[in-house]
Amino acid sequence: MKSKSGTPIRTPQTQGEPLNGPIQFGGRVAEHMVQTAYTAQHKINWHWELPSYFVTKSIAGGIFMLLSLGAGLGMFTFDSATFLAAGFTAMVFMLITTILLIKDLSQPKRFLNILLRPQWKSWVARGAYIMVTFTAVAGLWWLLEAGAFWNILPVEFVAGIRPIAAWIVFPFALGVVIYTAFLLGQAEGRDMWQNNLLPFQLLSQSAMVASGVFFILNLFVNFPADLTALLTVLFPASIAVNLLMTFAGKLNSFPTDTAMLASREMTHGKFRNHYWWGGIALGHVIPLVLMIAFAPALPVAVLATLVGLFFYEYAFVMAPQYIPNS
Repeated sequence: MKSKSGTPIRTPQTQGEPLNGPIQFGGRVAEHMVQTAYTAQHKINWHWELPSYFVTKSIAGGIFMLLSLGAGLGMFTFDSATFLAAGFTAMVFMLITTILLIKDLSQPKRFLNILLRPQWKSWVARGAYIMVTFTAVAGLWWLLEAGAFWNILPVEFVAGIRPIAAWIVFPFALGVVIYTAFLLGQAEGRDMWQNNLLPFQLLSQSAMVASGVFFILNLFVNFPADLTALLTVLFPASIAVNLLMTFAGKLNSFPTDTAMLASREMTHGKFRNHYWWGGIALGHVIPLVLMIAFAPALPVAVLATLVGLFFYEYAFVMAPQYIPNS
């Protein structure tokens, strides 16, 4: 075949199908290559440490919130032995929280950098200072009460400043519990975490695990009767409220397709067993059934709540990280 000028023209060939090329080989390989490039997976930054951290700080903050409300509002009779046992337990869980945070940051130096060179617009820095301040004021309150208990400090003096100490500690205890809602809200691209219910859900989670830990302590320390009565209501009620808020969050419309996909990954995908069998069944349903049907199994109910909350938080933290953002 030649052109009008006499130049040879090659024989026309099928376009877009080079031998063994991506468009021909495998049928949809080229399409898959484009999708893979478009939905490139991002690095998973958070692992088991963060879900554990959620649980431990909820216990620490929740215990001191309850102690503060008791001392500040007179919700139950103040008892020094109860306060010292519960406060010490909270400090232990706060220490574990700090260790988990440092491990999550990989290097202790990074934690020091956050404290010494804070970026105040970041909730990482704000949260670090909330935790440090909480530990300081709650620890000081505990030392004052210990001094009065062992007759090192005047009992009247400590009793006089107790309501002041309670109202100073309470907002920082609350901050320790809920600040991660705002921290996760700053995580770009993880749309499932942009949830207005999250601070309230963290509060209810703290109430259920903190009241549960109080019940465990009651096996070793005799609590005032009105505190025990309060815990008997608070523990199952907070579990029920948190369960309702968990499902309510799923009924809301999702702001983006990424948030919807992350929620599906959590409830019907890779983390469905963590969510349903761990978080919902073990963390909520079983404790409620045991509280209603078999009260002597209360320690088992508390343990189930703690372990179940970890499984729920694991699914909540991990699922959005498995969803590509781009």
